[in-house]
Amino acid sequence: VLLGARFSDVWPSLRPRATGFTCCHFEDLSNPRPDLDQRIDYVFARGTGSRRDPVKGEVHLTGNRAHDRVRGPAFPIWPSDHAGIVATLITLPAWLAAR
Repeated sequence: VLLGARFSDVWPSLRPRATGFTCCHFEDLSNPRPDLDQRIDYVFARGTGSRRDPVKGEVHLTGNRAHDRVRGPAFPIWPSDHAGIVATLITLPAWLAAR
């Protein structure tokens, strides 16, 4: 539905050589290292992603490195059962984008 409404997935536009896997940590969040093997988190933007109108900005994963773990009841745990995607997108002012 989102792609049909001309939204673009920003991950492949900004990080084409990186998988961006976000899923999944152990159910009890105890795994010492991430073993992420699929992507379930997305950031979509509209009006971007084409060769004529490329996405501009940065995107990275969070919750996928050992230092992202938090104090748990008995040992460090992941803050969620999956990593997340953080995107900072650069947009043009409307008057400039219309050119």
